[in-house]
Parts: sequence; structure tokens; C-alpha cells
Amino acid sequence: MNKRLTLLFLLGLLYHQCPGQPTSLSKQQATQDVEFFVKTLEAKHPNPTANFPNYRAYKDSLIASFSASIASEDFAKTICLYANLFQDGHTFASNMKIPDTAQVLPFDVAMKNNRFFILNSLHKDFSTEYKGAEIIGINGTSIRDVINLAMPFAGGETEAHQLARLAYSFAGFVYRVMGEITEVNLQQEGKHVSIRPPLIDRAQWLQKSISTNRPVFDYQNIDEKTSLILFTDMSNLSKKEFSQFLDKTFQGIKNSNTENLIIDLRHNGGGNFLYGQMLLAYLTDKPYTVHNKYQYDMDGKKTNPKMFEIKPENQKNRFVGNVYFLTSPYTYSSAASMIAAVKFNKIGQIIGTPIGQPYAGFIDMTTFTLPNSKLLCGTSTVYYEYAGATDSNKNLGIEPDVDTAEDALSYVLDKLK
Repeated sequence: MNKRLTLLFLLGLLYHQCPGQPTSLSKQQATQDVEFFVKTLEAKHPNPTANFPNYRAYKDSLIASFSASIASEDFAKTICLYANLFQDGHTFASNMKIPDTAQVLPFDVAMKNNRFFILNSLHKDFSTEYKGAEIIGINGTSIRDVINLAMPFAGGETEAHQLARLAYSFAGFVYRVMGEITEVNLQQEGKHVSIRPPLIDRAQWLQKSISTNRPVFDYQNIDEKTSLILFTDMSNLSKKEFSQFLDKTFQGIKNSNTENLIIDLRHNGGGNFLYGQMLLAYLTDKPYTVHNKYQYDMDGKKTNPKMFEIKPENQKNRFVGNVYFLTSPYTYSSAASMIAAVKFNKIGQIIGTPIGQPYAGFIDMTTFTLPNSKLLCGTSTVYYEYAGATDSNKNLGIEPDVDTAEDALSYVLDKLK
């Protein structure tokens, strides 16, 4: 599997334990790791108290609760939950191992209106007849209670974004909080159905899941007037390869006299905004603003504000037709910065649901490893305010121009008929 940076704080909390990671920690070792986590956070994070004002007192209470010997898995769970209380979507700690041989649910899920539905089958013996059925319970526990157990492990800034993360790696999160699954309760065509699904190895899920196997970028002609660009990741890309993709794609769009271009960012969790700039350069020739970035002084006051303004590079095949951007709560980080630029600078029309990144918060991320447990961790390094941020919207995800509960792609295609 291609291990992308944007999955670190999501799949990282479902990691496979590597050689050299201990099976238990002494209280002294656990204390050292927690102190190391906090000192690193304080050295890198622009304002740790913003969403978690009592983080130091909470740290002290964690240390006081440690026994003389702590199972590594229990420590990892504790530090993960602690990291997620900073609620910035980029501060995280891996929380446990899930072995490649762990038996997990044999399907992906789709989320709609905070409800979870079976999307597909990843096992030859799991019937496709259950596609579209709503999941209402697992192992005798209501789905709402299962989600409430899993939410603290997901991290994120908005509830919608946390739920999107859960949906992205549903099988892993469910295994994390429920163990192996013996029963799934469904509602299908108005009837309640209980099934015992065949389980698959975690490694098989990673190989077959739609979530981990979408193309990073792709181009499709829908019809003679409409084209679609799928863009699902902005990290670990080859700048040369992406540049070649854009050149070839927009040459083809120009040659086919395309009038409508749809750019699907619904499954893009972010990465490096450089690639967003490269794409936007084919859509506008005007300078555009994205956000202010700030640091903080010792009194907690914002300093060094700098509005991030970009002048696009000249592109001979720049598109001049109608542009539609598709969004979801999973649209995040650098993908969210693209949407912020589009929204404020009117580069295209945004269709879908509000994105997972609020108008103001914390972005950018540095990673580090704890000295004793060897857990992978990360923390945000910059405070931002997107162009258009106000006191009333700063905690809300950027809203689309058309907020629709329908499938955003289907909505646009129906509109263009």
C-alpha cells in the first residue's frame, strides 16, 4: 500500500507494530514519553491552549494514573486520546497495532446524514444483496454507541470530519473498539436483518478497500461537453509526474472543446498545497488569496500575519469554461485550502457538503517518534484564517455554493443535461 502523509493521522492510529516497539513500558518510560510529547508540542504548536486550555493538568493526571508497568497497547490508547483532545486535526498519536491477520469487516461503508450504509463487498462470500443496507448495530451494540466509542480515536476539528474519517476506515475503527465481529444488524427495505459476515484479514482490506485504492489523480471524459478530474491526494506525489498529467489533461480538454470541468475533491484529505497551486494555475490567471498564517507571542497574541497570495504561472492550455468543485466533510487540509481559494476568489462553483476544515484553525504538520514506546506522533505548526473568515464562521467548515444531500457528481451531471 502507498503510505501517504495524509493517512498518517488516520491509518497511523491503526498501525501495525514494528520490530523494536516494546510490549510494555515502566511508569518511568511512560512518563518520559508523555513529557516528550508535550515538550515537542509546546516547541512546535502555535497555541496548544486554544482548544485544550488545561492540557498540562490533564497530562499530570495521566502520569499519576500510570501503574508500575503498562502494556504498550494501553499506553498507546491513552496517548492517542490525549493527542486528539487538542482538536486541531493535525495533532495525533498512533494508538495501537492491528495485525495484518486481524479479522475485520468485509466491506466499505458510505455515510449519509450521519448514518452508515454498506457500500460494497470485499469478500467473495459476502453477498452483494446487502449493498445499500443501513448498519444499525454491531455485536449487539447500537451503531450510535459504536460510533461514540470510536469518535475519540478519530480526531478532527468538526464532528462531520470525524465521522468522515470513521467512514474512511470503518473496518479498522470498529475492530479497534469492538474486536472481531460476530453479528451485524441491518435495516434493509424497512426490515431488520441480522447477519454473520465472513471476515477478512486487515491486509486484504487494505488491498481491496475503495478508500485506500482510489487513483491519486485521474481524468475522464463524461461526454462531448463535460470532463471530470479526480484528485484524491496531495502528498508523496511526483511534481514532474503531476505536471505531465496536468499538461496532457488540459491539452485534451482544449482539443475536445470541453465546456464544463468537474474537479472531485470529496476524497482528498490534503498534503502539499503546491499541487493545488499547480491545478489552479490551469483555471485562473488572476492572483488569488488563500489564508493568513500566524504564529503567537508569549502572551498568546497573534504575530507575523501574512496573507498567502499566489500569482498563477502562465499555462497555455488554461481552461475558460464552467468549473465545478465537489466537496465533502473528508475534504481537508491542503484540499481545503484549494476550496478556500476557490470560494473567496470565485474560481468556480462548489457543490456538495461543507468541508471538514473550518475557516480558522491549525494546519501544517510535523511528525516525531516517542523515545520509549516508539509511537509515531505529529503536531500542527501553524495557525491560519482562511480568506473570508469571520467571528461567526471561524469554527464552521467552508460551505459549498450548493449544499446538497444528493451525490454531488450526480447533481452536477443532472444539472448539465
